[in-house]
Amino acid sequence: MSVEELLDRSEVVLRDGEVVVEEDDNLAQRRFESAMLRTLGASGRTVLEGILAEFTALGVLAGLLAALGASYAGRFVATRVLQVPYAFDPLVLLLGVGGGALIVAASGWLATRTVAAQPPVNTLRLG
Repeated sequence: MSVEELLDRSEVVLRDGEVVVEEDDNLAQRRFESAMLRTLGASGRTVLEGILAEFTALGVLAGLLAALGASYAGRFVATRVLQVPYAFDPLVLLLGVGGGALIVAASGWLATRTVAAQPPVNTLRLG
């Protein structure tokens, strides 16, 4: 693979003063997996539901981690900095998990909605 081909398939990012080349093949990998599943008999809807389930699970975990981190930070600030009693609010946990699931599932769907619609023969032919 030449440098020109790599740059065509990549994104050049400047991070911390360094130039980083990131190859964006995640969507290509999802297209290939979708084509394989559809070749084995899965419908486009089934593939899309699987993708949504994956992104929703990631969102739930991200939301849970964020809500627990926010609660811990709130507890630390309340007890150590402000020296006031802290009461855990389960609504933070509920909103964090629900919001994380919703936002990640929606953004994942927007990013990969064309994956299930593409005919498998085109994807497998391109290799």
